[in-house]
Amino acid sequence: MKFVETLIKSIVDNKDMPKVQVEREISPILEIFIESFMNNLAINNKVEEGTYKFIAPEFPLSNEDENNRSVNIDYLLLNEKSNTLYFIELKTDSSSFKLSQYEYYKNTIHNKTTTELYNFLKDLENKKYKNYKIKVVDESISEEEFKKIKHIKLIYLAPKKLTLENTRRSGAGQDAINSIEFITFEDLHMFNDIDHEFSAEWNVITSHLVKLDKN
Repeated sequence: MKFVETLIKSIVDNKDMPKVQVEREISPILEIFIESFMNNLAINNKVEEGTYKFIAPEFPLSNEDENNRSVNIDYLLLNEKSNTLYFIELKTDSSSFKLSQYEYYKNTIHNKTTTELYNFLKDLENKKYKNYKIKVVDESISEEEFKKIKHIKLIYLAPKKLTLENTRRSGAGQDAINSIEFITFEDLHMFNDIDHEFSAEWNVITSHLVKLDKN
């Protein structure tokens, strides 16, 4: 436990240091717990009710440019009750919100079917995606199940400061933030009684992550 506290404290305390990428450092930690804390937030009416199933991190959405690089959503989950696919975008700094990125996600949700999302993943030729596709298709969700999903939603896991700054923004940026469904780090800490083998560690982790709400 002492190691966990030392690790997460070091990550969070270094958030203002140059070149430190907090999102990359905490992303795999959150991945371990994301299914459990989403289910707990559902029980506490902070997100849509239902049972959440984690599908994959860094899910590729489409080509962004001629170099065949994909845009990746941080976490992909399925609400099994409502049969809704969830894009979860992680932000650890309120200044990192990009309107263009948000609009890209919304455009994908409104104009792409889950069949198109699945086929894009299936057609990726980069050898690094070989094991990724096995994990998604064979271990997490079948092709048939994936293609039957009819609804897609977007949630930002982000600092509370971002949700409070909308009054200082203008135009489309303010409208976008007003329309986003947010989970804050305070939410994770307030509702941290999760059903997980590392629940005690999660309690410690969220006690430090909540500091990111001011970031």
